[in-house]
Amino acid sequence: MSETPEHRPRLWIKRIGKLLLVLVPFLLLWWTFRQVAFEQVWAILRQLNIIQIAIWLLLNVGLVTLMTGRWWLILHSLGHHLPYLTLTRYRLGSFAVSYFTPGPQFGGEPIQVLALRQYHGIPGTTSTASVGLDKLLELIANFSFLVFGTTIALTSAWLSDEWRKSGLALAMGLLAIPLAYLVLMLSGKQPLTTVTDYLPRKIAQNWISLSLRNVEEEMSVFCIDFPKTVLQATLVSFSVWLGMVFEYWLMTYFLGLRLSLMHTVSALTAARLAFLTPLPGGLGALEASQVLALQTLGLEPSYGISISLLIRLRDIFFGLVGLLGLVSMIQQRYHQN
Repeated sequence: MSETPEHRPRLWIKRIGKLLLVLVPFLLLWWTFRQVAFEQVWAILRQLNIIQIAIWLLLNVGLVTLMTGRWWLILHSLGHHLPYLTLTRYRLGSFAVSYFTPGPQFGGEPIQVLALRQYHGIPGTTSTASVGLDKLLELIANFSFLVFGTTIALTSAWLSDEWRKSGLALAMGLLAIPLAYLVLMLSGKQPLTTVTDYLPRKIAQNWISLSLRNVEEEMSVFCIDFPKTVLQATLVSFSVWLGMVFEYWLMTYFLGLRLSLMHTVSALTAARLAFLTPLPGGLGALEASQVLALQTLGLEPSYGISISLLIRLRDIFFGLVGLLGLVSMIQQRYHQN
């Protein structure tokens, strides 16, 4: 079938978008690694010893395990008493899909939903609602930290008042969306369902809209019936962030830096913002963010690359563990059939 004139602009936009997804990471990596010599990076990384690496890895394993606590609490309140480590394996599988595919760390959630349905017989609506609520609370914690971290970073004297105000407004806007959604859910509202009511009738009545209504209704009912669990899950989220700040500080300490709490939060905020870019695993954006953050703090850019390499190795490790878990799940399902 030949391309019609009206389709050509769309095809060109898609092609340019794909080209940018390929080129931008390599351009960022090229700019980043031009800042330092590899000998400097190797000299910094060589300071790490086996004990330090073991402590750092164990801390990260603990954090990954703790992250599952929010989802486990939600399912436990719903009467589904699933093994904690099993849920951790599902969550790692979800992380692997999100990490290795384009997008801001989303996309692997269907893995969690399918795992609950296929292996534990939990209805699709309930499975989706549990994962959706888990992700909502995670977003609130993430954007709360970004607001906090951006506020600290924007107090730096090298930024003008205009940039400080606009940056803070953007950070608070990121937080306002999921926070407002949770407040509405706690008050018995169903925001997304309300939006579909204003859509054309044919769209509003399709199976996606109907499924969304059912899922959002379950989420709303859960927030009303189990406010204590919502509070506990929120505390888990903020405990994870405290652990992540400590983990980042410890990593830099092992590399020979002595960052203050404010500097640690600022640098970690830069790393987390990089993961919001539509690049697989924030490729290129993470490395550039750490070089810029460390340069802003008056430190050598070689430390920024060293930190980003450690973060990258850690995330790839957990991503590969998640992929192995997915392969195991598929094989198990195949043998059952």
